[in-house]
Amino acid sequence: MAGAGADRVNIDYRGTAYTISLGAGSDALTINGSSFNFSTGPAGGIQLTDFEAGDAGDKLLLNSYLVNTLQGWDQNSNPFATGHLKLVQDGSSTLLQVDRDGAAGTASSFFTLATFQNTNAATLSAQNLGGYTAPTATGTAGADVFTGSAAQDVINGGAGDDVFFCSRAATTPLSADPAMTVSISGRR
Repeated sequence: MAGAGADRVNIDYRGTAYTISLGAGSDALTINGSSFNFSTGPAGGIQLTDFEAGDAGDKLLLNSYLVNTLQGWDQNSNPFATGHLKLVQDGSSTLLQVDRDGAAGTASSFFTLATFQNTNAATLSAQNLGGYTAPTATGTAGADVFTGSAAQDVINGGAGDDVFFCSRAATTPLSADPAMTVSISGRR
């Protein structure tokens, strides 16, 4: 556990389970790692118990890990846009998931690298995610219409009778698309 103030925590992630409490202050967690076979996903993930979302909050620094782990990533493109990373809302927590070969590859699939406990995906900013922006949209109390992109979008409809249009490759049936994750909560 980190203390009060602006702490820097570095871990060398090799699939081991970690539970990390960053404490008060704007902290930076750097994830280093080496490239190894994630064909079945890592043995454990990183549980972040008190990650503070928002521009003034904590930072998850991923670049070293991404450089050593991702395949087909040019190190300049947003890894959310290339299908290497995505955020998934899982109850009250947000999962940061990684696909080693991204949307262009078929050799690997998404696994959970980090769990932001008690964090809404829509509250995580580029500042929190190593400078990378996850595509997000947030609705209103009224009826909203959302059209997703080919990237890994996070869409929070809010209240109201919302309509969602999701994008995928035209030749891929929805049931066979591993990149398509739909999570609906609330009124159906």
